[in-house]
Amino acid sequence: MSRRSQKVNSIVLGEISRVFLQEVSDPNLRNMVVTDVELASDLRMAKVFYSMGMMDKTTPVKEIKKSISKVSPFIRRKLGQNLEMRHVPELEFIEDHHSENVNRLMYLFHEIESQKA
Repeated sequence: MSRRSQKVNSIVLGEISRVFLQEVSDPNLRNMVVTDVELASDLRMAKVFYSMGMMDKTTPVKEIKKSISKVSPFIRRKLGQNLEMRHVPELEFIEDHHSENVNRLMYLFHEIESQKA
């Protein structure tokens, strides 16, 4: 990935995170964390990876996805207003399970270590 692509990804990630934190009021998304953004080379499509954090296991996944699809046009509009980009990318939200996998591995390593002792 080129340095320019990394910079644009970082800027878009920051802006999407800011909008979710400061401007989205949907209670289903209050614990949502944007973990990564991958923009296509032509900048017309962005994969937005998110995690709901450890705290929110009560809200059904369908409700979260429904809420995300409702706020997606708003997020895209805000990107267009706040960033100087020729094209505002279409947003595809993808749940990021990386942190859950890391936590599971850490738990397993801890279990193995405690069995050795």
